Amino acid sequence: MIWIIGGTSDAASIAEKIHREGFEAIVTTTTEYGKILLTGRLNTKIESGKLDVDDMQVFIDKHMINLILDASHPYATEVSKNAIKAAESKGINYLRYERKSFEIQSYDNIRTFSNYDSVITYLKNSSGNILLTIGSKNARLFKDIEKKRIYVRVLPLSESVKVCEEAGFLTDNIIAVKGNFSKEFNMVLMREFDIKFLVTKDSGIEGGVPEKIEAASHNGIEVLMLERPAINYPEIYSDIDALLQRINELSEETV
Repeated sequence: MIWIIGGTSDAASIAEKIHREGFEAIVTTTTEYGKILLTGRLNTKIESGKLDVDDMQVFIDKHMINLILDASHPYATEVSKNAIKAAESKGINYLRYERKSFEIQSYDNIRTFSNYDSVITYLKNSSGNILLTIGSKNARLFKDIEKKRIYVRVLPLSESVKVCEEAGFLTDNIIAVKGNFSKEFNMVLMREFDIKFLVTKDSGIEGGVPEKIEAASHNGIEVLMLERPAINYPEIYSDIDALLQRINELSEETV
């Protein structure tokens, strides 16, 4: 049984291809919302909930997992670290699928940062409106910046809006919509709120990064991009076909 750790749209594509290859798989998501997005699309069992290392070990035994395929979000570091530890403790294979990073070399309006603290310090010493596209849990880290400057784009979920409200963000400054969005939509949004700084993550092409960067570049907006965390993955792939080939190889080795 293959355990696919979801968290991105890539997980669904991988699960569909694995199913067509004839492998049994189970998909997990951290949130119920993630599960809802996959339900109906996959012929695979889907479960949701947060799992620590101990929970993962129990999960592996319960479902007789012999391979972990980690397709979680590039910034979900705790999930990946726990999965690596769980795989090592159970003596099973761990494969990481991660979408390619966005190529920023051709843009001169992008400034990269290794952590949110440095982004916040930079913004505190600046002026102008800010658009955060980093999720509600990360947005609350910016609560000490002048609230009227910040516009937060989050998923249209009550819990996401609640997190922003509890952090003190103004209701008029919470934009609850689900992407991905076109360059044109992003441009209109940025102009409407007179955005001067876009804070985003390197979520890759699939995460709608090019459309945001292009819109910001067209509108003369500075992009503050959080770099991907560095994790020493045992095996990592960014091509689904190469990943499937490796899964088949591992399957043959266990026959």
